[in-house]
Amino acid sequence: MKMKKKRIVIGAVAIIAVIAFFAGWYVMFTRFGKGPAFPFLKAQAIDESSMAPIELAEDQLMALTDTEEQAQEIAEQYGITLVSYEMGVAVYHTEEDPLEVIARGQEKGYPALSPNFVQTTFEEGKSVE
Repeated sequence: MKMKKKRIVIGAVAIIAVIAFFAGWYVMFTRFGKGPAFPFLKAQAIDESSMAPIELAEDQLMALTDTEEQAQEIAEQYGITLVSYEMGVAVYHTEEDPLEVIARGQEKGYPALSPNFVQTTFEEGKSVE
């Protein structure tokens, strides 16, 4: 009888330890972005030298809006200039650092703006075939 109780206690402790391990791993990975996707895979370092640099259009921001009037209201909130509005995309000009304007808007709860990223399909002097 004592041996049976001992096995049950050891089994329960083992199950709790396994659950705690996986729960801790899951929380660390999903909540804090630490660790590999699976415990048995090693995380690999990214070679940043082979990545293309991120290029931003100078002093421009963008927002998705339903109407041009809404785009103009956003410009007034942020104190920036509406440059164009077409097919739901508003492009703005600012004299300030665009990332600082975005941060200020997030602090104040304004509608979201994003940087105007420059994307190219061809590298300089090369074509994609």
